[in-house]
Amino acid sequence: MSDDQYFFYLVAAGFIITGLFFSNSRLQYQMRGFEKHNKMKDGFLETMLIYILCVISLASGGAFIVTAITFVPPPPNNLIILDIDGVLNHDKAYKGADDGHMYDSRCVYRLNKIIREGNAKLVVCSQWRIGQSIESMQAILNKIGVKGEVIGITPDLHGDFTRDDEITMWLQKSLPTGIHGIVYLDDDLTERFKSIHIKTSWKGGGLGQSHVARANYKLEAGLPLNFDKGKVNTCKSKITSAINFGGRLVQTIQSTFAKQR
Repeated sequence: MSDDQYFFYLVAAGFIITGLFFSNSRLQYQMRGFEKHNKMKDGFLETMLIYILCVISLASGGAFIVTAITFVPPPPNNLIILDIDGVLNHDKAYKGADDGHMYDSRCVYRLNKIIREGNAKLVVCSQWRIGQSIESMQAILNKIGVKGEVIGITPDLHGDFTRDDEITMWLQKSLPTGIHGIVYLDDDLTERFKSIHIKTSWKGGGLGQSHVARANYKLEAGLPLNFDKGKVNTCKSKITSAINFGGRLVQTIQSTFAKQR
């Protein structure tokens, strides 16, 4: 049962309890009669008001129960970190786009299946992203038939940085809230992201049907418990910086008061 269904049942219970309260009040009121009222009309109007509130509350409670039973939660938001060479193409890829990018339409079809069934957005880490913006990367992928939305491209870090470093930086700075699952499609090995990685093959036909099944399973299962360990140092550094800033602020205030004395 989802959190939304629990909420609907809770609201329904509140309405039903309120309706029962009004119903009990109406019965007690009828038993006492109208002798305490100067006019029979006043007593009749109050009784009708209680009756209407009772009916509205019970009906609302019933409506929320029906809503909770029939409620279908929206699909979770998922993410695909996408390499392209060795995933959407391979050593026997025979089809090229107008701009010269090679791809296999069967691999594109399989990626679209993951996107559709997993309600997934795309973050591109491929060399195809070099010199591209999110918008131009979206246009390139659309041209070869990819139907997913590109929400990010990993930074191009120079020097001794690896692709894992580039992905880590993007996740730490740009990962949207509410992401349920992430899969990383790449034909290269990775140490840091083994738990979400699905390895394809340049010489094995790129993205295959077995990869689709594994990707859907990982997205449905959600992020592994140890996935956020790569962010611990970043969180600690932010906390440490905040503490240090607070300490410096206190020292500044204390020194200001000392000078005024």
